[in-house]
Order: sequence, then structure tokens, then C-alpha cells
Amino acid sequence: MKDLVRKAGRQHEFVIDSAATSREEIGNPVHRGTVRKLHKEGVPVCEHYARQFRASEYGDWNLIVYMDDCLYGRREPWWIASYLQRRS
Repeated sequence: MKDLVRKAGRQHEFVIDSAATSREEIGNPVHRGTVRKLHKEGVPVCEHYARQFRASEYGDWNLIVYMDDCLYGRREPWWIASYLQRRS
């Protein structure tokens, strides 16, 4: 998401964050397979460690996009990501 916004030249308009809904990955860096795929696609990867989204944050964001590997009944792994757009 950050790369798409940067490529559009609009990075000054957004604050984009990523957070988990569960606790199992808290403190872990981006998965090495994800880093490998992003590099292969030419997408820069910033240093990021998993954190959990808190209910108290709902009012801080005007857009929350949630995706996981269970969307639409898929059996194969898909995206696991939460993109957040902070209120201005």
C-alpha cells in the first residue's frame, strides 16, 4: 500500500500502518517469504514488526482495510494484512 501511494506521489497525504488482529505474530518482522516476493516484484520493504490492532484505535482511522487467508472460503494461503489510513 505504501509503495502504491508513493508511486502516485501522494505519500504526504497518507499515514499507512499495518497491524494484526491476533497476538501470534506480535514482535515478528515481515515474513521472509513475503520479503522475497516483494523484492522480486520491485516493492521496497521497510523495517516493520507486527503489532496488534487495538479497539481504542478505531476512532483514529478513517479507513481500515482487513484481509486474511480465510477470505471468500479460499483454501490456499492469500494475503494477511491490515492497512490503516490515519485520520487527518
